[in-house]
Amino acid sequence: MELVEVEGGKEWRIRKLQEKYGNTCWKYACRDSPFNINIQPKYLNTARQNMTKQLNQIYNLSSENLENDQLFEGVACCVKFRNEWFRGSVEMLTKSELCYVKLVDFGDTKMVEKNNIRKLSPKFGRIPPMALNCTVKGVRIQEMDAYKIEEFQKILESLNYFARCQILSENQPFSINLFHPTMTGKNLCENIMAKRCLIEPPVTRKMKHEVVSEDEDYYDEEEEDEDAEVDETRIFIKEFPRANKAIRIISKNFIVCHVEHANLIYLTNEGMIKTRENIENYAKSNWNNLPRFPQKWFSIGNSCITQNYQRATIINKNENNQMADLFSIDHGVILKNVSMSEIRPAPFNDLFSLPPQIVAVSLFSPFRMHFDATRILRNILESGKNVEFQPYSKSKNIPTRGNLFEEKGKNIEEMFIENIKKSRIRLNCLEIAIYQPKYVKNCTNIDFLYNLEPPRCFTRSNLVSEKYPL
Repeated sequence: MELVEVEGGKEWRIRKLQEKYGNTCWKYACRDSPFNINIQPKYLNTARQNMTKQLNQIYNLSSENLENDQLFEGVACCVKFRNEWFRGSVEMLTKSELCYVKLVDFGDTKMVEKNNIRKLSPKFGRIPPMALNCTVKGVRIQEMDAYKIEEFQKILESLNYFARCQILSENQPFSINLFHPTMTGKNLCENIMAKRCLIEPPVTRKMKHEVVSEDEDYYDEEEEDEDAEVDETRIFIKEFPRANKAIRIISKNFIVCHVEHANLIYLTNEGMIKTRENIENYAKSNWNNLPRFPQKWFSIGNSCITQNYQRATIINKNENNQMADLFSIDHGVILKNVSMSEIRPAPFNDLFSLPPQIVAVSLFSPFRMHFDATRILRNILESGKNVEFQPYSKSKNIPTRGNLFEEKGKNIEEMFIENIKKSRIRLNCLEIAIYQPKYVKNCTNIDFLYNLEPPRCFTRSNLVSEKYPL
């Protein structure tokens, strides 16, 4: 087989320029696929600023102009705009001395003079563009108006133009979903998106897969409408989704929920508290409409709503099968000896399908669990106290290891160790019951037993819904 090179086209012209002028960058690396480029995290803003600063230092001293035959659509370049140099890509040429250039690190297209365009050094071309051309999934131009666009811009401005991004396609413009940076699962575009394009919770629907036709290209709009009319009031959440890792939370400012021991601390933040209040208010207003909790679902790992309107998961069940210990997934506390008659199934909707509104963390250094030491730590980390958590970058498990700081900047772990030394506590001593001179049989104090790890909803849980059993 013989390869034949066909002349013509901008790719061929760029390839010829690369062969002839190897000391100039003519095309950016990794521009056409999100699998070859990393979406720029917030902490890389400094790297982009440093690159722009270095670019200006070099091009303010000397630079080489692009010839007319080297200036065409798609070619990489360095452009001067408002007395600053930026990396760019030629978008469109005009018959005049002006042309349109896209600033590849910002996503803006600007009209500039051709004499302000220079050849790009290869050292700057090896860095992929830091802005991707995207479009929000489900947005229809027919449904857009000035009010919706203005509202969307206000939302982004209120978040300082920072959001979580989920890429859904492989080619530019990339189809994406935009989510709130701190409120998990909140779609920023829900007010401007088509109703059926809103992202759904990742729920397993077995019937949907079983009834799929052999011809997958077949589409029946009437059948879709029938599916939409299914009574979802009889569908309940059997298992809550997995909790987020602390390392994935953008804000590092937290509020203490509960301290189990030094190796398991539950934290929340203001956004999570607001979401938690919305969930509990909804449960309170709809409590009388919820059916009794089915005996069939009364097993470890399943979800429910408590009598005080908290979302919870069953972590232990008594022998009589009517009482259980629950873990409040939004408060981080254990509710003991709760009767099955005091709980209700959780309705399946977007609000109750959110992950637990707490994160599990631990102090950086592992500590032996000790009753008196835990009491000291709970006095330092009182419920409702504002703290800052800096996760250890190599901590991949839950709870996430890291350093906790007070608002004044004091290290919690250092304060904890200092108070232990002052109290003269021996952590190697595991005795937790008061010493008695006479022999006492079965003197283990159950109240002093700690959970070694967080419940299943922090590690292996997935969102599962099911119809109410008849």
